[in-house]
Amino acid sequence: MKIVILGSGNMATAFSSIAPKDSKVVLYTIEKDVLEDVNKNHYNSKYASIRLESNVSASMNLKDSLEAADIVVFSVPSGAVKKVCSEAKGMIPKKAIIISFTKGLDESSNKTISEVIGEYFGNEVVVVGGPSIANELMNKSQTFVVFASKGSAAEKCRKIFQNDYYNISTTSDVLGVELCSFLKNVYAIYLGIASGMNYGMNTKAALISKCLEEMSVLCKKLGARKESVYSLAGVGDLIVTSLSNEGRNKRFGELIARGESAMQAKKTVGQVVEGETALRVLKNISEKKNLKLPIFEKIYGIVFLNTKPSI
Repeated sequence: MKIVILGSGNMATAFSSIAPKDSKVVLYTIEKDVLEDVNKNHYNSKYASIRLESNVSASMNLKDSLEAADIVVFSVPSGAVKKVCSEAKGMIPKKAIIISFTKGLDESSNKTISEVIGEYFGNEVVVVGGPSIANELMNKSQTFVVFASKGSAAEKCRKIFQNDYYNISTTSDVLGVELCSFLKNVYAIYLGIASGMNYGMNTKAALISKCLEEMSVLCKKLGARKESVYSLAGVGDLIVTSLSNEGRNKRFGELIARGESAMQAKKTVGQVVEGETALRVLKNISEKKNLKLPIFEKIYGIVFLNTKPSI
């Protein structure tokens, strides 16, 4: 079995570590230092601290990477998905299953990532949600995620990738999982603001509850199942993203609460802050659908309109 992972960051590297040991795993990267480190040293020191398995290699040649692939994994920022799809068009074998770890919506169209992928490829698509910190996964910490697909692909992938510490449940609510994965980035900024203002766990627990209520309203309006909000994809991912010290969106909110501008905060974080893009996308959606989302509006004002941080 050949598994190709498009991307070479934290989660891409983490997922390579749980691939079956008898498979061939290719990390497609655009970074030469990553390529050399993986192939010469069996490490991806830029993004991870674990030694890679012997079945993992890296490549900067997209066509060669995708040739004869059985599973293709998207693990790139949401803003890069269209570019990667365009470059890979015609290269992914029709039999391959596509797995998407990308959490967000396309900013130019407001479409989900699976919808964007579907515009380029006719393959079955599985989307992944749930609380999954890459570093913990690489350390084999017990992790619980949900794989979603409209057909049988999610169950097929569950059988391939589930092991004694990577626990997979499945659902057919693809939209719900993708919306929750997108929305939790927005609301994690809010929890970061609360943290930056030195509020305690009483406050944060209450805010998480209220954020889930707003997520539930939004998901229902957009046609997803309400129960997905209270699953691993919703409450599970929101909690880990909002409270973990490794959460980039949380860190972004903390920095803004402490006086940095959104632009300064992004530079300080030093990696892609999906929640900032998600705020712009959600603004477009809320205006088109005439949605009343008071918590979202507060976060948007603080990030983009220089409103004084508050909860």
